[in-house]
Amino acid sequence: MARPKANTPAGKIASEKFRKTMREKYGERWLEHYKEIGSKGGKNGHTGGFASNIALAKVAGSKGGRHGRRGLKFIREEDGFCIYEDKLGGEVRYEA
Repeated sequence: MARPKANTPAGKIASEKFRKTMREKYGERWLEHYKEIGSKGGKNGHTGGFASNIALAKVAGSKGGRHGRRGLKFIREEDGFCIYEDKLGGEVRYEA
């Protein structure tokens, strides 16, 4: 179920309920709690993503290319069959 929009009456009720719950759980410093969580995440984020591992980026890109949305690629017609290349580089034969 979707959350109600904040500027609707239902959203304002939900916001008040959330604030009340957070005050009970963390006291008046409940906003500081989220700042601390965000700070920890920012300090721990040193992975670098694809920029730090080009080989990993190359592998991921090739997987995405193989599993694209395009259909089979026509290669040639031979002995009444149409031969296509599948996504993994193999050949598939269909009757013409």
